[in-house]
Amino acid sequence: MFARWSRGNFFRYMCKHYNHDGLADYSTEEIFETTKLVNPEYRAIDDKVRSHVAKLNRLQRKFGEIMLIAWAQRANI
Repeated sequence: MFARWSRGNFFRYMCKHYNHDGLADYSTEEIFETTKLVNPEYRAIDDKVRSHVAKLNRLQRKFGEIMLIAWAQRANI
């Protein structure tokens, strides 16, 4: 019974001082179609990923050229 009384006091305190009931509110705000919403952290991480992918593609192309030259040299032998 004490645990139940403790939880009741906790939730009463949270509702009174921290608007605990307002956290579960499903209200929405209208956002205009022209508004762009971009998370800056996502943009930074996406830039890093794109940079690494571009570097990987360059290295794969260079590796392919080297392998093609080696194959061509073996074919002539």
